[in-house]
Amino acid sequence: MGKTISCPGGIIYTIKTGDTFYSLARTYRIDVYAIMKANPNVDPNSLQIGQQICIPGVSPLPCPGGIIYTIKTGDTFYSLARTYRIDVYAIMKANPNVDPNSLQIGQQICIPSVR
Repeated sequence: MGKTISCPGGIIYTIKTGDTFYSLARTYRIDVYAIMKANPNVDPNSLQIGQQICIPGVSPLPCPGGIIYTIKTGDTFYSLARTYRIDVYAIMKANPNVDPNSLQIGQQICIPSVR
């Protein structure tokens, strides 16, 4: 931890409670082996909270005309749609790779057209 890591063509992710390479692969819809290959010096069986790893092949979240929102406990697309007064389907369309039934605390999504 504390080391600066390189992640060309991907994003740097900070490990949170409960994270595993498998759960991250599901969240980002990539192969778990791609995460392992991008992090050869990381033991997937002893991830540390606060440790930074590379998630390959994932671009920083684009969100033109909206805001990047970090999921908190209890958030749902429906509750966020009500909070930001937009249609829940607009959130789904802006986040096609996000499973609304499996939101992760700390996950970032796009809230489009925030007034």
